[in-house]
Amino acid sequence: MKVMEKDVTKAVDILADILQNSKLDEKAIDHERNVILREMQEIEKMPEEVIFDHLHSTAFQYSPLGRPILGPVDNIKTITKRDLEEYIKKHYTTKRMVIVATGDVDHDSVVKEVEKVFSTLPSEGPSVQTLVKDDPAHFTGSEIRIREPDMPVHFAVAFKGASWTDPDSIPLMVMQTMIGVYDGKRDAAKHLRSKFA
Repeated sequence: MKVMEKDVTKAVDILADILQNSKLDEKAIDHERNVILREMQEIEKMPEEVIFDHLHSTAFQYSPLGRPILGPVDNIKTITKRDLEEYIKKHYTTKRMVIVATGDVDHDSVVKEVEKVFSTLPSEGPSVQTLVKDDPAHFTGSEIRIREPDMPVHFAVAFKGASWTDPDSIPLMVMQTMIGVYDGKRDAAKHLRSKFA
């Protein structure tokens, strides 16, 4: 949420209410189900979106990062109110949440408000660190080729980079900024766009 300083407490209260007191009305669930299915159909028509689902699925095979954000169509079609309630019960815990406030806020008052409105959240269950340790994402790399003669060519390349804690992470980010990104909408002779070009 983006709010003025005087409304920080209200924003925390609204966030707490949304996360802890959602009604999960059956009609609303059905409506959202249809919205998500329509959104999936629209995304499937956009090769520049689909290509990154394929990229992740091959770069992180058999691991959580290889799965599409919206999930399988069968899950969306069959998810129930009970499924959502179980998910919330299992995953909406203090070990799995972080509240962040930036800008002109008083840290102590935000912490006090968060402690007050989130005090009923359960603290049991696995932490994020445990879940990552139990089901880590491994970069596997591979190749996917989908031939559709009536479509323009799209391709994406990924390679294993350095983690945030690796001493090479900052030099790699600098290099990425200097190299730039491909922009097919600009002059064909100038394929790479960079702030330094």
